[in-house]
Amino acid sequence: MHHRARVQAFTQNQRSNWTLSMFFNPLTDTMLGPPLVSVSGCGNCLRLNITPPTSRGMKDSQILLLYRGFTCLVRRTRDGSQFSFTATGDTVIGYLEPRVEYCVTVTASSVVNTHSIQSQPHCAFTSPAGVNTMTVLLSGLCVLSLLVALSCGVVVYVGRLLYLQSPVVKTVLWSLYSAPR
Repeated sequence: MHHRARVQAFTQNQRSNWTLSMFFNPLTDTMLGPPLVSVSGCGNCLRLNITPPTSRGMKDSQILLLYRGFTCLVRRTRDGSQFSFTATGDTVIGYLEPRVEYCVTVTASSVVNTHSIQSQPHCAFTSPAGVNTMTVLLSGLCVLSLLVALSCGVVVYVGRLLYLQSPVVKTVLWSLYSAPR
């Protein structure tokens, strides 16, 4: 449905002539504001939280019906490498390099309106690479096994020393080696 706006400016002692706008359709001709975006690192991925632009007089459920998705542009700040994809809401961007900064800009796409403003770049670092728990577990078992083996060796060695120092053993050994042949 097309509309026209008629406006007039005035002050206390002046008044302008009425001005009539061209025909427009509020639903298709309105410039959609940028979506609200937050980005956080999660290992070798980024977690993206996207909320559609808000509107006065519309309920959240009505706003969500207008949007079919969001076009996300992801740029690696180190070298400017970039890619884009379409998301429908909160999403996780996976398979990124760890400890690298990425900037994301998001544009809302509407079912009835193609005019929208891109969000400001929102940047975040991917987190350091996670520790492989299997490697840590196997390393710990190896160290524990070595400690047990070393402890057993010490116990056997000390036991032999103590065994050789006992009076009974000394007497038996002396009688074996000092007996006439």
